[in-house]
Amino acid sequence: MTQGAGAAWGRLGACSLALVTMLVALPAVSDTLSARCDIYPRGVSQVSKVLPCQFSQRQGYVSITRSDGIAYHLSPTSEAVGTYLDQDEQPVYRRSGLGSAGLIFQMPELSVYVYWNADIETIDSALK
Repeated sequence: MTQGAGAAWGRLGACSLALVTMLVALPAVSDTLSARCDIYPRGVSQVSKVLPCQFSQRQGYVSITRSDGIAYHLSPTSEAVGTYLDQDEQPVYRRSGLGSAGLIFQMPELSVYVYWNADIETIDSALK
């Protein structure tokens, strides 16, 4: 290898290292959106509350924050896709049934139906 080629590879290596360092230093990005949460007590087919909420997902972890101040923080487990533990180490299961309209989370005492296409203007004003 010639001296010029060696210098070029050295500069390329330094640039690559700088790029990797910058990418590693970037903060983790999460997806957060305003939604509507329908709350169903376990074993009851009648909704008990309908309220605005925030849904956030990052690297498999899920947070649901209701406008009344109640929050659920779910950590994925290695058991199966859609299986979580809540902040109290209780099992939570993501269920199908809403199609592209949202997600259902079955918790020990209740189920939370998260709908994406809620009235955003009403939800945003209620969350402030």
